Amino acid sequence: LANEYNISEGLVNDILKKKDRWLSVDTNSYQANLKRKKKTLFSLIEEALVIWVDNTFKASLIITDNILSTKAL
Repeated sequence: LANEYNISEGLVNDILKKKDRWLSVDTNSYQANLKRKKKTLFSLIEEALVIWVDNTFKASLIITDNILSTKAL
């Protein structure tokens, strides 16, 4: 299984140890459909850019395409 799904054998063992828990999950429940969001480098950069744009608007400054492109880099 580990090779087939490209995961570690330890993960397969952990899943099998908790098989009763996983088999009893209601697949239509809210919790079953949650996905864990992982912050990526781009999401952190985007978050910083949004804060900068917000602060710039609050200061009544004008943001040109060139300024935005430069700041994004």
